[in-house]
Amino acid sequence: MKEISLLSLQLRSSGNIYLAPGSALRWPISQTETSLIAIAQWKDWYGVMISRSKWKEDYQIYRPAILWVQGKDVTAREINA
Repeated sequence: MKEISLLSLQLRSSGNIYLAPGSALRWPISQTETSLIAIAQWKDWYGVMISRSKWKEDYQIYRPAILWVQGKDVTAREINA
């Protein structure tokens, strides 16, 4: 894994977001947002930050540090300055 400059990714809404690259644990991108900020890269995977407000259940807030999307689910990339 390598840290990268902040990268704004536009994602296919039909793709998935993963707990880790290649993980069986995944969620539809449609449950998050179709535009996410990538902070890391590993092979063809991007580590992205998820808004805490999207991961609430029973009044608990889950705060994963980083989740992952596959490069094939990225439709556009833009470097954030």
